[in-house]
Amino acid sequence: MRPPHALPARAERELTPLLEQAHSKEEYRCVLCVWLRAALRRPAAALATALGWSTGSVHNWHAQYRREGASTLLGVGRGGRHRALLTIEEEKPWLAACALLAEPGDVTELSTVQTAREPRVGPVVAPSTV
Repeated sequence: MRPPHALPARAERELTPLLEQAHSKEEYRCVLCVWLRAALRRPAAALATALGWSTGSVHNWHAQYRREGASTLLGVGRGGRHRALLTIEEEKPWLAACALLAEPGDVTELSTVQTAREPRVGPVVAPSTV
């Protein structure tokens, strides 16, 4: 097994203030993961056990810190519109048309929603229910 890559010498000085700047548990754990390696020189397996993560996650955070620096550790979040097909402005009229088709307590069919997305000349009319 090859030896782990060394973190930069400035890592401990750079990461210590970030521990206080973390706003969430996830941000704190990400900074702590890299700080523990820089300050205490602990192996990834020990850090994974202490943080409740897998060893691979610890390796990924260390590698990301070496590639991108400390700015990558804060502002960690999940979700977002990474794979959004429409912008929010494009989505608003489409959702308004879908809301017209939906009735309280009713199930809207996917085919109806898809046809509502297509541009129409006249107003959107709900299909008759059987």
